[in-house]
Amino acid sequence: MAAARRAAERSLGTVPAERNLGGLTALTQAQLAGHCFPEAVASARKLCDLAPEKSFSHALLVDALLEYGDRDQAKAALERMSRIDPESIVTHSRRASIALLSGDSAAARDQFRAALLVAKQLTPPMPETVAWCHVQLGEVAFQRGNWDDSERSYQAALKVFPNYYAALDHLAELRAARKDYAGALALYQPLAARSAGCMFRNTPD
Repeated sequence: MAAARRAAERSLGTVPAERNLGGLTALTQAQLAGHCFPEAVASARKLCDLAPEKSFSHALLVDALLEYGDRDQAKAALERMSRIDPESIVTHSRRASIALLSGDSAAARDQFRAALLVAKQLTPPMPETVAWCHVQLGEVAFQRGNWDDSERSYQAALKVFPNYYAALDHLAELRAARKDYAGALALYQPLAARSAGCMFRNTPD
């Protein structure tokens, strides 16, 4: 992630943000991933100033403000985003995030359901996005104690996008919660092997 930030900073050093929205977007994302939340808020605000009509600008600002702990400002940013792009997956997912932080899991579930409907209508099809929506619904159900619904959502994700890491990870968590430790371990072990393989492949020579 440090490398991504350095690359974004080099890009912005060559071409200023006013003509380099991609570089500013990459920098904001790197700051968020690196937990540099005050910096991410500042970068996202600049992005919104430069591209006020783009929903992705406001989405990043919502994310940064939520991570920074400023829920009121995040809601205000979400309102602006909703006026620009009211029915997108990105907008529905941010509404769900704020609902979860407010303790309204039913509203979060409804927003993820709406996101899922949009995802299923994408052209060309994006099975990983559909699976992601199923996983979010499964996680909300898990938090509400509706483990059967949670299981169905995770399995739906795997049907759409087989071997999906997030679905398997959450399904293993569900197995452990049900005290099916053997079942949880059977899922976690291949996931751990996959993670280790990625780590070694990404290790510089």
